[in-house]
Amino acid sequence: SALRAWGYTVDTAMDGLAALVRLRSVRYHLVITDHEMPRCNGIEFLAKARLEIDTNALPPFILITGTPLEDLHGQLDGFVATFAKPISIQML
Repeated sequence: SALRAWGYTVDTAMDGLAALVRLRSVRYHLVITDHEMPRCNGIEFLAKARLEIDTNALPPFILITGTPLEDLHGQLDGFVATFAKPISIQML
């Protein structure tokens, strides 16, 4: 809601697979994804997107997670930023 209030157009998906369906047909400027999602987590979502979407059309990805970042070491390649929860909207 804060991003909308600042004038951004926001789209949401319930999980990584639903987001991937949208990413195939809509050109986004940025993707903000949670790590823990049903069916396909944020890291898997980015990996699938990289396989299916032309790299020139792939927007930057930001990962937000409650998992300690050191536990995700080596899995975060491709994200332009990662944030540990809780995150303030000012950080974004």
